[in-house]
Amino acid sequence: LPGLVLAAMGVPEVHLVESDRRKAQFLREAARRMGLAGVTVHPVRIETLSLAVDVVTARALAPLVQLVPLARPLLRAGGRLVLLKGRGVDAELTALGEVGTMRVELHPSLADPEGRVLVLQEVASSAP
Repeated sequence: LPGLVLAAMGVPEVHLVESDRRKAQFLREAARRMGLAGVTVHPVRIETLSLAVDVVTARALAPLVQLVPLARPLLRAGGRLVLLKGRGVDAELTALGEVGTMRVELHPSLADPEGRVLVLQEVASSAP
């Protein structure tokens, strides 16, 4: 659902990934009724998707230790993971451990006093 909100805010191209075909059909219909022509719904598992995007967002998909390895291959150079996380985000970051070339930012959620918005951004390597 974060992708539908982004599309409604004017992001011209949004890819939604939903492996449950019923939910994927709902997303297609919602995008159609909202007049969001730039929305593409992929009724597949994220592991099978081959896209290169600037931003991957997710809500309630998986813990970071599982989500980051799934989403990271979809990011272009300099891309960002923008994830809506609950109060356990600090423990999830600890469990995730080293994120290599990703910068980590935590922002307070405007919708949930215990929630946080986690932004992980790929940083270009300075190695020659």
